[in-house]
Amino acid sequence: MDKHIQMENSPQVINKVILKVTDFLEKLLQQMNLQSHDRVIEIGCGDGSICRKLASMAHLGAVVGIESSNEVIDLARSESANFSNILYLWVDAKKIPWQEKYFTHAVSIATLTDNSDRERMLNELFRVLTPNGSLWMLLVLSDENPPTELSTSADHQPASQATVNDLYAMLRRCSFQQISHSLITGKGINQTATGALIINASRPPD
Repeated sequence: MDKHIQMENSPQVINKVILKVTDFLEKLLQQMNLQSHDRVIEIGCGDGSICRKLASMAHLGAVVGIESSNEVIDLARSESANFSNILYLWVDAKKIPWQEKYFTHAVSIATLTDNSDRERMLNELFRVLTPNGSLWMLLVLSDENPPTELSTSADHQPASQATVNDLYAMLRRCSFQQISHSLITGKGINQTATGALIINASRPPD
């Protein structure tokens, strides 16, 4: 495996990403309004800290975490030993080994838009979501990409190199509907993070 890829998926890097989004995560979870029997899949689950939050909320449902690093998956499994409703999979998110129309929610925290094959991943997430199931993406904004500029102009891009307009168009190509976004401002724990953008979309009913 390429050393650069290994470094990006290392537990140390994953923990830094989690630190950046911690202050914004609670607002995302509030908007998701998870119910006890919901079934959730998280793409790029890292050390499983967010999966554990999701599993606590959907305690009668199921949570599946997808990660491309075997080392990180081992860490997530170890940290989640007390949870019976979490399953971690070391797989490529562009080919999720799961049945169609199963998950009520799909989550991507600061990961989905960093992948060059993100449209293929979005198609996969659409496939495994139930009718009326919802996709939630959280993008961390930095000092170089102020949220006021990002929310009003397609010329300003987050670090992921995907504008809001780009993501809207991509989601529509993948057949998602009811696409919307909301802006969260504030420095959070990491002082380079100026805020976050939450993007929500739904799979339409059959």
